[in-house]
Amino acid sequence: MEILDDFLLQGSNGVHICVVAELLGPPILHEWGWDDRFREDDEEFPLTHAKRICAQAAQGLAYLHRCNIVHGDLNRGNLVLQIPGVERWTHQDVEKYFGGPRIQQLKDNQRNVIQSISPNVPRYLVAPPDPDLLIGLCLEPIENFKIKLCDVGETFIWYPNISNPVFRMISLPQRFF
Repeated sequence: MEILDDFLLQGSNGVHICVVAELLGPPILHEWGWDDRFREDDEEFPLTHAKRICAQAAQGLAYLHRCNIVHGDLNRGNLVLQIPGVERWTHQDVEKYFGGPRIQQLKDNQRNVIQSISPNVPRYLVAPPDPDLLIGLCLEPIENFKIKLCDVGETFIWYPNISNPVFRMISLPQRFF
């Protein structure tokens, strides 16, 4: 995952570190409908895709480890598809693959609409797009099939010369929502 920018944001409950990362596709989880895309006799992925997933995950972890960084939460939900050519997309391409924004009302646990006048509560939420179009774009052709490691919420720096290190984890917003 490429970090494009970072900045500090002063909020009502303190200063927050904000990270801007590249746009990535959906995770390689089973529930995204892989069965509809591949032959029935395949476990989840064809062997060519499975080999690429393993090799690219190992390359990503090796890079992190060379930098003394431990991911801390490697799982299929944190291996995401890279969207080929997304950096060249036009506004029309974004609408083609994501659609327009689908605004939803903010609701509590009992599904009641929250009407807040607090500036610290969002007025609405934007629903995530349907990943089906993106999945097809990310999977074909095999030469374009790439994954990236994401979710650095459990990541920490390993200090090999310290006998009892104190680990300071980076927490991104998805850890709280």
